[in-house]
Amino acid sequence: MRRALFLVGVLACSRPLRTAQQPGAHDDPAAHAAPTPVATVDAGPCAEPDHDGDGVVDVCDACPDEPGLPPDGCPRRVVIEAAEIRITPQLFFPLNGATVMPPGRPVLEEIAAVMRAHPELRSVEVRGHASVGEATASRLAQRRADAARTYLVEHGIEAGRLVARGYGVDVPLDANATALGRARNRRVEFRILDAVQPPPSAPEHPRPVMPAGCPDAPPPRVGPCDDRPR
Repeated sequence: MRRALFLVGVLACSRPLRTAQQPGAHDDPAAHAAPTPVATVDAGPCAEPDHDGDGVVDVCDACPDEPGLPPDGCPRRVVIEAAEIRITPQLFFPLNGATVMPPGRPVLEEIAAVMRAHPELRSVEVRGHASVGEATASRLAQRRADAARTYLVEHGIEAGRLVARGYGVDVPLDANATALGRARNRRVEFRILDAVQPPPSAPEHPRPVMPAGCPDAPPPRVGPCDDRPR
């Protein structure tokens, strides 16, 4: 009996002990290796390329090589000067029309954001213009000024801070001899009538709102990109 117990003890002690650092003979060594980090793939707007880094993904960016602003990704600036709110590009209208064209809406939204940020601009004249050859140019210019003013009021600007006036064809921006010149003359400008103090001459770029959970991502898709299959 003692001899049998002795042999069992010898056999047990001859087996190598398993430790956390020594995997068993039948274990998979890969199971004990450090886990490989798995890259998180975001299928949302963060995953879209944005070549110019302006927050508008390339597939929605009309100016992919030049930083701009939503929704089209093209550069725009609203500069407050001593006598006017200067905008680039200009706010144009269709021939014989007073409807704000889609490319001009982001410009108006930026103007509204700047005026909200600068309450010292107490009175701004919205000046409507027309081109030679348009029917009832004076009334059309007034309608254009009214349309831009209404858009700004709808976007949070107090009506008392805005005065709309039509100037007809009396103050052309370009020559009326060419179609391009006439198109440039169909516009709206913004003159500062009253300010508490001389405003700074500096570009104002309102920061776009980023989607939740994606602080460095572009804003949500806009326009035709809304319905683009993912």
